[in-house]
Amino acid sequence: FILHYARLAQSQGAHMLSVGVELHRAVSERPDFWRSLIDDVRQAFDGPLTYGANWDGEMAAVRFWDRPDYLGVHAYFPLTNRQDASVADLERGWRTHLRTIESLCATLGPAHPVHGGGLPQHRRGCRTALEFHGAVCR
Repeated sequence: FILHYARLAQSQGAHMLSVGVELHRAVSERPDFWRSLIDDVRQAFDGPLTYGANWDGEMAAVRFWDRPDYLGVHAYFPLTNRQDASVADLERGWRTHLRTIESLCATLGPAHPVHGGGLPQHRRGCRTALEFHGAVCR
């Protein structure tokens, strides 16, 4: 599957390719498969590679971070329990998560970008970024 898209990305001049996104169980149970797959993708695509892990434990469970060129973290961390959070509250909430990402990057070498981060526009977005409740999104 991904080898087809690697060849397509190469033929179209893509600048980067993600070999997968949020496949927690698959990557945690089969790290050797993923290492081999990434090596195979490199044969079809000569640009940088990344993998996008979710923040909720998958980031730490990925055991092949040495293979892709970039660490991808979908960084929708809960930041605070306050509904009226200030910028300072959000910055404080990020510090712990940022240290975790920085620690992981330090073991990998050069800094790696974070794939995504943000907060949905609902009252509880700072606490439960990925929980979308119709009653909350008013």
